[in-house]
Amino acid sequence: MLSEVIARASPNTSGVRTQLEAELRAWWKEEQEDWDAQITGDAPDSDLWTGMPCVDSKTVARMAPIFKKHLGRFSVRDIRPGGYDSIDEVIQHLVHRK
Repeated sequence: MLSEVIARASPNTSGVRTQLEAELRAWWKEEQEDWDAQITGDAPDSDLWTGMPCVDSKTVARMAPIFKKHLGRFSVRDIRPGGYDSIDEVIQHLVHRK
């Protein structure tokens, strides 16, 4: 379980979590800017994006290098199928869960 890896990663578990969280937020901010740059004009008049998670599970899997950098490993099995409603939800589920 990822929370166990975080607990073993450093005597300063809080520091590991803080650094990991900051890097995940920075990655997500850049990811959003890249996406926004690809879209021009208003959203289409359809419900194509309705019901889609804000942070899908494949996007979270692309965060694996950040987890590995801070923790030494990461398992995609820890990712919630279907994704998350926000980056805060990702961090709560994968970084701060007990």
